Amino acid sequence: MRWKHERQFGAQIKRFLTDNGREYLPIGIYLESQGVKFDTSPPYCKGQNGLAERTNRTIRERINTLLSDAKLPPS
Repeated sequence: MRWKHERQFGAQIKRFLTDNGREYLPIGIYLESQGVKFDTSPPYCKGQNGLAERTNRTIRERINTLLSDAKLPPS
């Protein structure tokens, strides 16, 4: 994942921020072993994870638009 990103975008991953979910612990251990700083935001604090929350909203809106155009139900 890291090297694919670095090759594709020409940028090095220096920090990985998550919402403190348990599912990210294994990747956090791996990333730290590779020199990437692994940070978590406080639980239930969307304000500190604003960029990710906005990105998720944009993705949901685009998916709903595609489903609507295809005449499919939203769920």
